[in-house]
Amino acid sequence: KEPATSLSDSQHEQQQQQQPKHSAFSAQDTIPALIATFLNKPFRILLLSNIAKALGQEIPFNVLPFFTAWVLGEKCFSSGWLFGRLALLNIVAGLIGVPCWTALASKTSK
Repeated sequence: KEPATSLSDSQHEQQQQQQPKHSAFSAQDTIPALIATFLNKPFRILLLSNIAKALGQEIPFNVLPFFTAWVLGEKCFSSGWLFGRLALLNIVAGLIGVPCWTALASKTSK
Protein backbone atom coordinates (compact mmCIF):
# COMPACT_ATOMS: atom_id res chain seq x y z
CA LYS A 1 0.00 0.00 0.00
CA GLU A 2 2.89 2.36 0.56
CA PRO A 3 3.96 2.56 -3.10
CA ALA A 4 0.41 3.47 -4.13
CA THR A 5 0.28 6.19 -1.52
CA SER A 6 3.65 7.59 -2.55
CA LEU A 7 2.56 7.45 -6.19
CA SER A 8 -0.58 9.41 -5.45
CA ASP A 9 1.46 11.88 -3.39
CA SER A 10 3.88 12.38 -6.28
CA GLN A 11 0.98 12.84 -8.70
CA HIS A 12 -0.56 15.34 -6.34
CA GLU A 13 2.73 17.26 -6.17
CA GLN A 14 2.98 17.28 -9.98
CA GLN A 15 -0.56 18.61 -10.30
CA GLN A 16 0.19 21.38 -7.84
CA GLN A 17 3.32 22.34 -9.77
CA GLN A 18 1.43 22.42 -13.07
CA GLN A 19 -1.35 24.66 -11.77
CA PRO A 20 -0.66 28.36 -12.18
CA LYS A 21 0.13 30.09 -8.93
CA HIS A 22 -2.12 32.99 -8.02
CA SER A 23 -0.12 36.08 -7.26
CA ALA A 24 -1.19 38.79 -4.90
CA PHE A 25 -2.26 42.18 -6.21
CA SER A 26 0.53 44.47 -7.25
CA ALA A 27 0.61 48.22 -6.64
CA GLN A 28 -0.24 48.89 -10.30
CA ASP A 29 -3.51 46.92 -10.25
CA THR A 30 -6.82 48.77 -10.35
CA ILE A 31 -8.49 47.39 -7.22
CA PRO A 32 -5.65 48.19 -4.78
CA ALA A 33 -5.29 51.65 -6.33
CA LEU A 34 -9.02 52.34 -5.84
CA ILE A 35 -8.92 51.07 -2.26
CA ALA A 36 -5.89 53.24 -1.49
CA THR A 37 -7.59 56.23 -3.07
CA PHE A 38 -10.76 55.86 -1.04
CA LEU A 39 -8.77 55.36 2.18
CA ASN A 40 -7.29 58.83 1.63
CA LYS A 41 -9.38 61.17 3.82
CA PRO A 42 -8.61 64.43 1.90
CA PHE A 43 -9.67 62.71 -1.32
CA ARG A 44 -13.00 61.62 0.21
CA ILE A 45 -13.67 65.17 1.40
CA LEU A 46 -12.81 66.57 -2.03
CA LEU A 47 -15.01 63.98 -3.73
CA LEU A 48 -18.01 64.84 -1.54
CA SER A 49 -17.53 68.57 -2.12
CA ASN A 50 -17.33 68.03 -5.89
CA ILE A 51 -20.52 65.94 -5.83
CA ALA A 52 -22.32 68.66 -3.84
CA LYS A 53 -21.08 71.34 -6.25
CA ALA A 54 -22.13 69.33 -9.28
CA LEU A 55 -25.61 68.76 -7.85
CA GLY A 56 -25.93 72.46 -7.07
CA GLN A 57 -24.99 73.41 -10.62
CA GLU A 58 -26.69 70.69 -12.63
CA ILE A 59 -30.10 70.56 -10.98
CA PRO A 60 -30.98 74.18 -11.83
CA PHE A 61 -29.85 73.73 -15.44
CA ASN A 62 -31.97 70.60 -15.79
CA VAL A 63 -35.03 72.14 -14.15
CA LEU A 64 -34.74 75.56 -15.82
CA PRO A 65 -36.42 74.66 -19.16
CA PHE A 66 -39.44 73.20 -17.37
CA PHE A 67 -39.56 76.15 -14.96
CA THR A 68 -39.57 78.70 -17.76
CA ALA A 69 -42.19 76.83 -19.79
CA TRP A 70 -44.61 75.67 -17.09
CA VAL A 71 -44.18 77.95 -14.07
CA LEU A 72 -43.40 81.32 -15.64
CA GLY A 73 -45.33 80.57 -18.79
CA GLU A 74 -45.08 82.35 -22.10
CA LYS A 75 -47.24 85.40 -21.43
CA CYS A 76 -44.41 87.94 -21.45
CA PHE A 77 -41.49 86.10 -23.04
CA SER A 78 -41.01 82.95 -25.06
CA SER A 79 -39.66 80.10 -22.94
CA GLY A 80 -36.56 79.74 -25.16
CA TRP A 81 -35.63 83.41 -24.79
CA LEU A 82 -36.19 83.36 -21.04
CA PHE A 83 -34.28 80.09 -20.61
CA GLY A 84 -31.27 81.57 -22.40
CA ARG A 85 -31.25 84.66 -20.20
CA LEU A 86 -31.64 82.68 -16.98
CA ALA A 87 -28.92 80.22 -17.99
CA LEU A 88 -26.57 83.12 -18.74
CA LEU A 89 -27.43 84.68 -15.37
CA ASN A 90 -26.63 81.38 -13.64
CA ILE A 91 -23.22 81.14 -15.35
CA VAL A 92 -22.34 84.79 -14.62
CA ALA A 93 -23.33 84.39 -10.96
CA GLY A 94 -21.05 81.35 -10.71
CA LEU A 95 -18.16 83.24 -12.30
CA ILE A 96 -18.62 86.17 -9.93
CA GLY A 97 -19.00 83.89 -6.92
CA VAL A 98 -15.70 82.03 -7.34
CA PRO A 99 -13.41 85.04 -6.63
CA CYS A 100 -15.66 86.07 -3.73
CA TRP A 101 -15.45 82.65 -2.09
CA THR A 102 -11.70 82.49 -2.78
CA ALA A 103 -11.17 85.84 -1.06
CA LEU A 104 -13.31 84.75 1.88
CA ALA A 105 -11.37 81.49 2.19
CA SER A 106 -8.02 83.31 2.17
CA LYS A 107 -9.22 85.71 4.88
CA THR A 108 -10.42 82.88 7.12
CA SER A 109 -7.24 80.87 6.39
CA LYS A 110 -9.17 77.85 5.08
